[in-house]
Amino acid sequence: MLYVDWSLAAATPNVTGISRVARELVHHVGGGSSGSGLSPCGVVICDARFCPRAEDTAPPPLPKGPARHLRAAARRIDEWLRDHAPAVEALLTRAVMAAGGIPAFGQQATVADGPAIEFQPGDVVLLADATWSVPGWKPAVESAKAQGASVVPLIHDLLPWSHPQFFAPLFCAQVIRWLRDMLPLADAVICNSHATAAALEQFARAEGLANTLPPVGVFPL
Repeated sequence: MLYVDWSLAAATPNVTGISRVARELVHHVGGGSSGSGLSPCGVVICDARFCPRAEDTAPPPLPKGPARHLRAAARRIDEWLRDHAPAVEALLTRAVMAAGGIPAFGQQATVADGPAIEFQPGDVVLLADATWSVPGWKPAVESAKAQGASVVPLIHDLLPWSHPQFFAPLFCAQVIRWLRDMLPLADAVICNSHATAAALEQFARAEGLANTLPPVGVFPL
C-alpha cells in the first residue's frame, strides 16, 4: 500500500501551497492507481497513529474563536521581537522549543475515517504535508516503521533554514527541529526540485547528517 499523509490539509482549507500540493496528491492517488504498483490510500495522524482519511472535495472552513486569534497574535509578536529585540526572541525560542515546540492552539482537529492502520512490510508512507505542524507525527512515524513500513517525507523547500529572515523565528525552529528528527527516521526523501534537493544536502552537511542522509529523489510538481 502507498499511504499519502495529508493531515494538515484535511483539517484546514487550502491556505498554503503545501496544503494544496498534499490535497492534489491525495486527489490523484484516490483514483486507485499510484503508477508504482502500490495501492494508494490517504491517511492522517490522529492520536499519534496513522488513520485512513479519504479525499474530501469540500474544504472545511477556517477554524474560528479566540484560540485562532491568539495564534495569529503570537506569530506577529514573534516577528516583532525578531526585528526589534532579537536577544529576547532567542530566549523565547529556546524556552518554547525546550517545552516541546509551538502549541497547536487554534488548529482544527483532524478527523479520521476509521481506526489506526496496521502496516505491513512493503507499505510506504509518503509524508506529503507540513508534518512539523501536526502533533504526534514522530510517534506515528516510529510506529509505522516498527510495523515494517517505509517512511518517505516530501520536502517542499528549506526556506525557514536558508532564509529565516522571512519567517517567524519559532516557525523556523519548529521546521528545523522536524528536519533534524525526521531525516534519521526517513527511508528515502523526495524533493520537489533539484534546487530543494541541493539545499537539503547543504542542510545535512551543516547539521552533521550527511553520512546518514537517505536516498534523495526529485519529482516535478
